[in-house]
Amino acid sequence: MNGEHDQGGMQSFGPIPRPQDEPVFHAAWEGRVEAMTMALLVAGHLGGGGVLRYAIESLPPLRYLQDGYFGRHLAGLEGALVHRRLVDPGEIRDRVERLAGGADPQRRDGDVHPPGTSGPPTRGGEPTNRRETDHPGRFAVGDEVIARNIHPRGHTRLPRYVRGHRGVITRIHPAAVFPDTDAHGMGENPQHVYTVSFDGHDLWGDTAEANMKVQLGMWESYLEAA
Repeated sequence: MNGEHDQGGMQSFGPIPRPQDEPVFHAAWEGRVEAMTMALLVAGHLGGGGVLRYAIESLPPLRYLQDGYFGRHLAGLEGALVHRRLVDPGEIRDRVERLAGGADPQRRDGDVHPPGTSGPPTRGGEPTNRRETDHPGRFAVGDEVIARNIHPRGHTRLPRYVRGHRGVITRIHPAAVFPDTDAHGMGENPQHVYTVSFDGHDLWGDTAEANMKVQLGMWESYLEAA
């Protein structure tokens, strides 16, 4: 979907500040949001990751821009779990009211839903969306490709600023869950992923920096032969 989250290549957002010695989490609740995200991914409640991404992208634009990284993740988790009927909106409101009133957030029976599936495979304790596929890849390193000019209503990882532009395959990766279908319960549809290199001048014309190359990981469905 085209939304406020797709800011690649856009101007006037200013430089990204990078303070020295910045902590990973600025508050304890941010760490808990990260832990919940990892636990739900490993348990298989968020598919291959597309479910959560789509929930975050579906937030109202102003809230998306104001909530910050972990605020967006928390709202996205709540929305995804409600949509998948793992949590009722009333449960969330009840817990928020209890915490706001100073209640001790003790865990009760039913607070944590048991995993419905074995979940995605893990590697070194980290969830991964890699999958096996018996379909040979369509492209090879060195092939020229064009990013498809599509504007889906649902989730996609194909950024707007490369759509319709020509690039070159520089690396082939293992097959992975296709997020565009995974996000909407339409199956994992695993397919090959490629690193595609785009020339900055092809993307932004004469205003591009000299010798700029942009490299993106792109699923096979996003690409056409040039």
